This record gives sequence, C-alpha cells and structure tokens, in this order.
Amino acid sequence: MGGGSSKKKKETANMSLVVPGQSSEKAQSINDQTKIVAVDAPIDKDVKEKLMWVFSKYDRDRSGALDTNEILELMVEIQSVTDDELVNETKFTHEDAKTVLKALDTDENGVVEDVEFLGWIEKGLQMTADEFEDYMRSGPTQHQLASFLLGVKLYCTISYKIISTKS
Repeated sequence: MGGGSSKKKKETANMSLVVPGQSSEKAQSINDQTKIVAVDAPIDKDVKEKLMWVFSKYDRDRSGALDTNEILELMVEIQSVTDDELVNETKFTHEDAKTVLKALDTDENGVVEDVEFLGWIEKGLQMTADEFEDYMRSGPTQHQLASFLLGVKLYCTISYKIISTKS
C-alpha cells in the first residue's frame, strides 16, 4: 500500500478526540479532531454497499441513524465473528461506543447518520498501511477507533459474504 511516493509523507489522518492534558481553550472541536484525510481514489461501489448493509443491519429502530447502543451491538457482533488479534484484544464497552459516536458524529446531534458512518469509514479505509499504523499507535482513543475501523472492514468481508451466498 506504500508505493514510490513514500518519501513524501501524506498528511496523517486525525480521528482523535481531546488530547490528554490539553486545556479546553486549545482543544479543537470534536468535528475538527475526527476528520480523516482522504486519499485520491474513491472507495468502490461494492465496499459502499457492504458498509450500508452493516449500517442498516444495526439501525435497529430504522431511524436512519445509529445511537450508542446500536454502535455497541455492532462492536460486540464484530468481535463474535472475527478472529483478528487487534480487533479482539480490544474489549469494547459502552464508553467505547460513546467514543466512536463522538468521532463519527460530525454534526454533533448525538447519533451517527449513514452519511457520517460511510464518510468516516470510507476515509479511514483509504489510509495507507503506514498511516493506519501511526494513527493506531498515537493513543488509546485512536487505538479504539482504529480497532473499530478494522473490525467494520473485517465484518463486511466475513458477514456480508455469508449473507449474500445464502440468497
């Protein structure tokens, strides 16, 4: 995923929340801190379809948005179907679901709409392997968010494939 342009480092993705020890005057808004820098290529239609399938599956009340409980259900399901060491070393809690919600909720209305979910996940999936690794290692919150991102990707690959072959 690196390539010949690795000497010219791309801007690092920033999906973090408030930096520990940072004063509230200096803290950026949640929106600014959760932005992920996209690379040039848009994500393919198949991946978008899988992501929308995941979103719809966990939008239990069909509100068009995921709340903290629905995000937590997704996190628990991810861990039950994946055997990825990184994803499964992270034990997701209600607090982790709140962290994910804050990171994805760009309009700060307390829920994650499909556009926010797709946008955040798509941009995260477009990070290079080096960017993902750097981001994951940049702090505990980022590690949680990176684990969630990876988990959603794996969940799409595993569960969507199983469902579509049953049809």
